[in-house]
Amino acid sequence: MSNRIVCIGECMVEMAPQATAGDYRMGFAGGTMNTAWDRRQLMSAEDNVDYLTSVGVDATSDAML
Repeated sequence: MSNRIVCIGECMVEMAPQATAGDYRMGFAGGTMNTAWDRRQLMSAEDNVDYLTSVGVDATSDAML
């Protein structure tokens, strides 16, 4: 029997400052996204982790997907 977890929420854009002034590294995180990522690492290959959210139609949303 496999397990399924569905996390519902939003993924946020993180802009982390870099060593050079004005440079930032874009990443994605947030409570529900971090939980989904963590659960996937701990579950077997037969188990499923899904993430239910809504995204925009823009370059940043495309990068997140």
